[in-house]
Amino acid sequence: MTLFLPIRKIAFAGALCSVGLAVLYVATAVLGTLGHTNLLGFTRQFSLRDENNIPTWFSGLLILLCAAVLGLIALHKRRINDPYAGHWIGLSAIVLFLAVDEVASLHEMTVEPLHTLFGTSGFLLYAWLIPGGAFVVSVGLLYIGFLSHLPHRTRALFLVAGAVYVGGLWESRCWRDSMTLSSAPQIWAMSR
Repeated sequence: MTLFLPIRKIAFAGALCSVGLAVLYVATAVLGTLGHTNLLGFTRQFSLRDENNIPTWFSGLLILLCAAVLGLIALHKRRINDPYAGHWIGLSAIVLFLAVDEVASLHEMTVEPLHTLFGTSGFLLYAWLIPGGAFVVSVGLLYIGFLSHLPHRTRALFLVAGAVYVGGLWESRCWRDSMTLSSAPQIWAMSR
């Protein structure tokens, strides 16, 4: 089975949409500073800081496309009896869950119960990062053999993509939100 995807066209379309959403976000932010704070709801709909809006759906769609490509790879690997076909299926399932979570904000449902259970604050205010971090480490350990089996360039791209995704979650949830929710002296005390 040979599948050819117009990668450059897909990447260009994704980049164009991303730039368009960024421009709309900046435009609504600038208009907000001029006193137009709601703009019939478009301010929130184009905000890159909020969830359950157009950028969230776009992000979810991109993640869903990744899950679909991983699923196609998994089908191919299964047909040729590749020893790591199960790993590809697992990756597709994980990324599919991430797409659903991006759009439905499932992780948000765990914030209060886990915050109460662990008594978290500061950088770990969003307590779902604790089981989420454990899951990332577990998957990493389970996939060591899979990663070592991949061609060098593919392995490097997988690792970079994973680091960017997880790093983006960490940055947006731990650092930025703690900056918003805490004063600078409290953040300094937490980092010691």
